[in-house]
Amino acid sequence: MNEELKYAVANMAGAKLRTLLTVLGIVIGVAIIVAILALGAGMRYSINQHLEALGSDKIVVSPAQAMSGRPMEVSPFTTSDMKAISGIPGVKDVLPMFYRPAVAEYRGESAEVYVMGVEPRGINYFRQFYRIREGRIFRQDETKSAVIGYRIAEKVFDKKPVVGDVIKVNGRSFRIVGVLEEIGSPEDDTTVYIPLEPAQRMYGVKDEVMMIWVVVDNPEKVEQVAERIEKVLERRRGGKDFEVFTPKDIAEQVDKMLDIVSFVLAGIASISMVVGGVIIMNTLLTSVMERTREIGVMKAVGAATCRCCASF
Repeated sequence: MNEELKYAVANMAGAKLRTLLTVLGIVIGVAIIVAILALGAGMRYSINQHLEALGSDKIVVSPAQAMSGRPMEVSPFTTSDMKAISGIPGVKDVLPMFYRPAVAEYRGESAEVYVMGVEPRGINYFRQFYRIREGRIFRQDETKSAVIGYRIAEKVFDKKPVVGDVIKVNGRSFRIVGVLEEIGSPEDDTTVYIPLEPAQRMYGVKDEVMMIWVVVDNPEKVEQVAERIEKVLERRRGGKDFEVFTPKDIAEQVDKMLDIVSFVLAGIASISMVVGGVIIMNTLLTSVMERTREIGVMKAVGAATCRCCASF
């Protein structure tokens, strides 16, 4: 065995470039597979962390088309819908949210952003998700104050906005009282958060709400409360033009999405393995064909087939 090993090492040393390229192909192939698997695991961990930050005691109510992504007209909710939900047994609090695309201006620069109208207590409920990096959350009576996302503070404008500066949203001035830490979602990090009523007045829709977060008093009764919300809203709106999502529903949708992503990543990894295998087989075939005469001599002197293979 030592003789075959010495012979193989000597052959590799005689073809250094080919040996280097073969080893490099193997290393790159393995590294790609490891990186792809790590990427999939990292995505799943990150999304699960965000879901845990939202909490298990919350329900999302949104227009059906808004969640499906279809280019159809969305039927928003109204204040009366919120009041009807707040009267359902098991509901602890109702958090309205209003969001639209907007144009922000800061020191002569303009950029497309999102504006979200929300009540301060809504941000406080999600303080594990919306963490303040600098400043504070605006108060309910501060109609001209805003909290900006991480990307607006760091990447959107050449001159970075800071707490105390004034930023214009759709031509209306707001003083920055807080800056959020990076959330990881481009939409959330490129959002200007302002009180709910000023946001509604900005678009001339006083009674409109785009999304409702419902906080239940007992996380174990989330499914029951969700069913009651569906019945109440369906009766009020004359049909089911909305969606109600519990933490379980959101987790199931995320799992389906991650399964698809994992399947695609596994396909890419399989292709990498096949390509790497073909490269290695091609190298071995070339090596064997170059030493056909040597193999013939070894067989002529009585070498067994396994010993001939060991030299490669």
